[in-house]
Amino acid sequence: MLVKLRKSVQRKNGEQGFTLVELIVVMAILALLAALAVPKFGNILSDSKTKAHNANVDMIESAVEVCYASGDFTTAELNGSTDLMATLETGGYLKDKDIDDPRDSTKKYKVVATESNNKLSVITVSTE
Repeated sequence: MLVKLRKSVQRKNGEQGFTLVELIVVMAILALLAALAVPKFGNILSDSKTKAHNANVDMIESAVEVCYASGDFTTAELNGSTDLMATLETGGYLKDKDIDDPRDSTKKYKVVATESNNKLSVITVSTE
């Protein structure tokens, strides 16, 4: 025997549909799910900016190492105080020397390096 579990709501004019209470319950459930989901996605933007910054730092450090290995730095540039971004751009290791920090677009990257015993000893990437 087949039993019908739910009868459709019949109105006086013969139309079928959801009641106001059913619609309110569905909206409350959707609001609850949205309230739970929003905090999880709230940090996505700041996390992506931090990851982009870290990727930029890694890219600049790699460019410095390749440029150093190619011998394109002068000894005067490797004193720990000269910004090497222009040299990296001129040598074709970076497309642009003015790279914006994704966390703060008013700041640009600056890189300095130090040579010790004919080896690249310290690479410092910062933003100004």
